[in-house]
This record gives sequence, C-alpha cells and structure tokens, in this order.
Amino acid sequence: MTCRDPYELTPEELIDAVRARFKTGKHSVSDDDANLFENFINDYEARVQGNTIYYWHLERLRQAYTHFSPDNIKYREEFTTKFVGERAAKYRAACKYYRRSGYYSYTIAKAPQEFLDGDDEAYIPTPEEFKQLTENKYFPKIWASQQSEPKYAPDDFICFRAESALPMENPLIDMIPWPQRNGMYRMKQFAGKPGFIVEVSPTQPKSAAKNSKIYKILLAGKSVPMYVEERHIKKGRLPKKK
Repeated sequence: MTCRDPYELTPEELIDAVRARFKTGKHSVSDDDANLFENFINDYEARVQGNTIYYWHLERLRQAYTHFSPDNIKYREEFTTKFVGERAAKYRAACKYYRRSGYYSYTIAKAPQEFLDGDDEAYIPTPEEFKQLTENKYFPKIWASQQSEPKYAPDDFICFRAESALPMENPLIDMIPWPQRNGMYRMKQFAGKPGFIVEVSPTQPKSAAKNSKIYKILLAGKSVPMYVEERHIKKGRLPKKK
C-alpha cells in the first residue's frame, strides 16, 4: 500500500484512503472501536459528498489515516505477544505513578492488583491505553530516571547540596512514618549536611524532574532515615585522617 502524505490528498481521495486502510487494519482494533471508526468514516463520507466537510473534519480523517498506517497496524498486531517483560514493567510503573496523581483514573482502574504486584500476565491493556499512559509529557521522564544507573551505592558517603539547590518543603515527606516526621519538613535546613546511602531506589521516582531517582539515606548523628531525590545530594568528602 502506497503511503502518501494525507495533506496532499483531496477530501475525496482522503476518505477513500482512510476506508482502504481501515479495511486492511480493522482486525487490529477492538470490535467497539471498529464500529466507531466505521460509523465515523460513513458520516464523513456523506459530508464529503454533500460538500459539508470542514477543516477539523479533515484533521480527524488524517488522524484515522495515520491510525491505520502499516506501522501502527503491525504495532497493534504484535502488542499482545510482546507485552510481557519490559512493556509490562513500564505500564505497571505508569499505573503506580498516575494512581497517586489521580490522572487517567478510569484507565488505571482496569489494571488488577495482581498485575500491579508484578504478575505480567494478569492484565494486558490495549495498545492505545499503553500509549496514553507511557508516551505522554511526563511519564517518559519518570521512566528514564527509574531506568538510569544510580550515581550512588549503599554505604556511599553523601551530603546535601547547597541551600539554593534545595526546595523549601520536603517533597518526599509522605514516605516517612507520621511519628518520625518531626523536623523533617523543611529541606533547606539540610543544606550541606552529610549522611550515608542506606538503599537505592526503595520506590520508583515521584517527580518528572531530571535525576529524580530516590534514595533512602541516614544523616550523620541521626537514628531515623529519610528519603531524598538524587538531584538534591552529591558525593561527600570524608574528613582526612590525621
């Protein structure tokens, strides 16, 4: 099938191209989606014939043309067989991230707890749901931070960055048990203070900021551990032995 730029097609050519692609790739979408697309194409075909089609109608037709491109059809055909593994881990991480924020609640609610607990085969989303959660503005940054190599390892000596590099409030205060939060709320008070890495990535990143990997640390002289993002600490220097 020849792939033409949909913006170069007349409305008549575009509706014919969309219908041809839909016929080829109809099997790659759910029955409900197929019915929606078919009704959508029939309606727009009538608009083209009646010369009542407007720019935004043509934009939707171009989106449908892309939706049923050979590459997208192939992606949907192979999605189920290639979901277990990295894609499942990525989708699971996205579900957990957005479950805290409240976004995409309808989509996330479909994933059972067994899947969220680590069973890749307990649930497979649709390709569209997968893209919705993992290919938006924020989650790719979360995933990149989660998958990046940690800069620090357990027992590494670190210290907080300068006051100007720290936020006013502790963004990870909710990870500390209530009885232990006293004195942990304000971040700038920790500027320059030393400590040790206790655990790397005890949970997935909660921020889309760069270097947001989370560490569990223990400040020097303290008995209660706290949590910090990678961007707020740096490698510390142990005092030289005299």
